[in-house]
Amino acid sequence: MDMRTLIIGLMSIMMIITEINAADFKMNSMLVTYRVRVINNLPRGSSNLWVHCKSGDDDLGGRNVPIGREYSWGLQVNFFRTTLFFCRVAGPYKIDTSFDAFKASRHELLCRNYYCLWSVRKDGIYFSNDGKLWYRQIPTTSRGGFGLSPNKFSVQMAGSSRNGLAPMSPRNKLLLKEFRDEVSPAPL
Repeated sequence: MDMRTLIIGLMSIMMIITEINAADFKMNSMLVTYRVRVINNLPRGSSNLWVHCKSGDDDLGGRNVPIGREYSWGLQVNFFRTTLFFCRVAGPYKIDTSFDAFKASRHELLCRNYYCLWSVRKDGIYFSNDGKLWYRQIPTTSRGGFGLSPNKFSVQMAGSSRNGLAPMSPRNKLLLKEFRDEVSPAPL
């Protein structure tokens, strides 16, 4: 057996193992139930938040969510990994916007322990996968309402340590960078 045949054989085995692991990940993630929670964290004394979530197949309906309460549901990712649930939120402080609450291509990896948490606050909508570190996904606009400005999209982190920012693990830094690259507007 020559060296070239040996290398080709080893590479073939590695490719088969990689394919099996990737297929196993896809099958396992299709069998789990993800929990999505949209939490009303507006200041005390604010009126209720209207939340309406749906996908292309399922309309979960809308409801008024009191302060400190949540709108939540479970979902499973479809075979083609195209599962998408989006929500519209409306309420005080000129809140009236929509966002992707679960997009399989992004949130399968970001939602640690199968939880996607969204916090609607006076200054924007925040995302967390652990309930401890929150990343501002949709900031308020210069007019005081919520929304994405085509020229100024920022992902900001809210935490509790020094300077209000908590340290991030290398894995979370990479995921956040990938998320920023995905949602940042394309250059003109």
